[in-house]
Amino acid sequence: MLRSHVLFFFIFVMFFNSFSKAQEIKKYKEKEFIREDGRYFINKKLPIYLRLANKKEENAKSHLLESESSKDFVNPFYFSKEGKNILKLSVKVLEKGRKKNINFEVYADGKSPISNVNLTNSYLYKKDKNIYTSDTVIQIISNDKLSGVQEVNFSVKGKDFQKYENGIFLKYGEGEQNIKYYSVDNVGNIEKLKEQKIIMDLTPPVSKPTVNVDYHLLIDSIGKEHHIASQRSNISLNAVDTSAGVNKIFCQLNDKKMHIFKKNISLKNLIQGKHHLKHYSIDNVKNQELLEDFVFHVDSSPPIVIEEILGNMFIASGVSFTSGRSKFKIKAEDNISGVKKILYQINDNEIKKYTTEFYLPSEIRQVTITYWALDNVNNKSGFVKRYNRKEIYMDLAGPELKHKFDGPTFKIFEKDTIIISPKTKIILNGYDEGASLKKIEYEIDKEEKKLYSKDTSFTISKKGNHRIVYYGFDNLDNRNYAYFYCKVDNTPPVLEWHFSVENIGKKLMKFKKTNVYPTYVKLYLAATDEEVGTKKIFYKVNKEKEKTYIKEISFKKKRNNIVKVRVIDELGNEAKHEIRFIIDESNDENE
Repeated sequence: MLRSHVLFFFIFVMFFNSFSKAQEIKKYKEKEFIREDGRYFINKKLPIYLRLANKKEENAKSHLLESESSKDFVNPFYFSKEGKNILKLSVKVLEKGRKKNINFEVYADGKSPISNVNLTNSYLYKKDKNIYTSDTVIQIISNDKLSGVQEVNFSVKGKDFQKYENGIFLKYGEGEQNIKYYSVDNVGNIEKLKEQKIIMDLTPPVSKPTVNVDYHLLIDSIGKEHHIASQRSNISLNAVDTSAGVNKIFCQLNDKKMHIFKKNISLKNLIQGKHHLKHYSIDNVKNQELLEDFVFHVDSSPPIVIEEILGNMFIASGVSFTSGRSKFKIKAEDNISGVKKILYQINDNEIKKYTTEFYLPSEIRQVTITYWALDNVNNKSGFVKRYNRKEIYMDLAGPELKHKFDGPTFKIFEKDTIIISPKTKIILNGYDEGASLKKIEYEIDKEEKKLYSKDTSFTISKKGNHRIVYYGFDNLDNRNYAYFYCKVDNTPPVLEWHFSVENIGKKLMKFKKTNVYPTYVKLYLAATDEEVGTKKIFYKVNKEKEKTYIKEISFKKKRNNIVKVRVIDELGNEAKHEIRFIIDESNDENE
């Protein structure tokens, strides 16, 4: 067991040492640097000694200068000022023989260079301290204000540092790759090690349109999706990128120019029918989505709404009448987005959602039904407030019925009885304020019902008392009935007559023995009617004109007489008789 622990510890130490060596920063000596233009730079940390020589050659003998006035501050001394330092000497210029101050410039460099990833590359984007890229080459830029950059070193994924030349070449493929880098200037100042997380993003964003306001997704019988909007709708475009983030979204509506999406696209001016919205998006490292074509339909037509009355209905002069037995049915059709719902309102009552046919309220005489339908993108039939309206009059009662007699009638008030003749016409009438009269049927003394013709009437010839029941129907089959009694008198009066004197004999008159009366004889007429009484008696003597009988009839001429009598009762029932007799003074028989 102890051996295995020792072996594990050894392996761990070896791994750690190898990793540390791979990540070890190169050692640089602090030094001086003479630029090509002769400018002298020295690391600010280095000590300074001044020597004088009387020859120009580098190996010429020189003397280390000491300071009598500042002995404690020289050999060495250090530059405290960063950048340009000036050593001044006041000397006599030999050529012109005058004194002049001479400056010797020395540049002290104590600051390390500053290096960064070059973000000017359009395929790089920095977000939340991370750098995203779709390129495999990362450029490092380094700057030193004084002695200049000597070199830049970098390491990728913990590998050995190497000198930066033309870029850091990353392995192609999505994911994170850490780089470490630092720079060194020409006097040995080393930059603090920098570490940067590089995320390679090779996936384009995904843009998606959204229809706002009045949107309906219709899936047909084969599972195909249809996007339906109204002219009140608008479309927004949103894109998602899980790495570098979305930079821009481009869109093109139908045949218009492709442009950057900035605000929602209004559909107000689009005609009904099929439309195309092409779109794509670009992320912050130039990954570009493939062009997408969003196909949608604009539905600007409201549903077609049809109402139907199930049961009895009658229309007169544009007014609809129905009975309490009828139901109201509403049907709506929309061939684009489909019907969403049907709403209705009876008079000023609450608005309700229509689900099935319903009975109309029977307690209200006039019913106004307001109804409308919405399709699945909220187009409304009867747009704004011009709803479909149906005014219906509820007719629950049958017709009003009356009857009358056309012809002779006789009323006995004491018995409240109407007596009519066989010639008296019976007229039946009906009136319906709502659905109008449709027909009248009648029956006499429970016999078979008959259809009453509006253009005619009927009579009763059978003598005696009768009960007439008649039924009125309106055009909704609402029924009412009435009845009345009447008595038919078809018997005329019975005529009675007598002469003022007895006959004085008999003679033949047209081969028939006939009574003979003297010239002073008078004829009296009378009649009796068992029901309504006699109205008039008419008579005609031989070929004379017919006269109304008022008083006795006298005869002065000797002759054969035929008196024709017609008697009528109050109902016009008539009886006719002939009275034959002879006026003469003798009773001798002759032919």
